[in-house]
Amino acid sequence: MLSRALLGLLNGVALGLIIALIALVLSLILGIMEIVNFAHGELFMIGGVITVYMVVFSGLSFWLA
Repeated sequence: MLSRALLGLLNGVALGLIIALIALVLSLILGIMEIVNFAHGELFMIGGVITVYMVVFSGLSFWLA
């Protein structure tokens, strides 16, 4: 079983990578189209809600969801 510190570290890395991906997409769209497109936020939120549903209600692991 993983210790709490290692589990917290892995969760922090996963959250950091998700935030970095969102920032990268917004930066890429802003650089190419020269407009800020916040519609990507809807897609990320749908993915987050589906992940929470799969983890909480289906009992899957976070990494499998």
